[in-house]
Amino acid sequence: MLSTRTAPFASRRQNAPSTTRARRPTTCASSASDGQPSKTSSLIAATTLACALASASPAVAKNVEIAIDASQVVQESCGRAGGVPGSGTYKANCIRLKFTAYNKSNEVVYNADVFGQVKDQANDDVLSSGRIGSIKELKPGANETKVELTVGASQPLPLKLKNMKARGTTEINSMSGNPYDYEDVLAY
Repeated sequence: MLSTRTAPFASRRQNAPSTTRARRPTTCASSASDGQPSKTSSLIAATTLACALASASPAVAKNVEIAIDASQVVQESCGRAGGVPGSGTYKANCIRLKFTAYNKSNEVVYNADVFGQVKDQANDDVLSSGRIGSIKELKPGANETKVELTVGASQPLPLKLKNMKARGTTEINSMSGNPYDYEDVLAY
């Protein structure tokens, strides 16, 4: 008996006209409203705004390689590096590296990390990571800049620099500041 009830119901369902609508692709066209504030006009306004924002092309940050000639880097002492008395960094030296960075792109480059091999006169590594420091901003063309390093007091100077280069982006991103740049320290 249960099967006889379900069979006619199922056949009615199959023969009934479809009440579902085909989905239309969403378009960003808005219709004129009659000036009456309603949920429909609010929805149209929200849809129009969403479409306008979606069609705006966001700026895409590009990575830019910066050329640095390691043979032209000038090294000078900037005194003792800060540190805690009794620790290994207390007697460390501060070395300032001055160089020209060449931005070959037509855009301003921000947050450029400077990389390279830094060794002392005994060919011991000064840095284990290869990251020397960072530069906030580089305009197109040649830029005179500086980076400061902390070098152990027992490491013989001057430093040997090789394979120096930098890489930055065309958009401002957060970056870790140079600990010797007091403007960065005050910004945090």
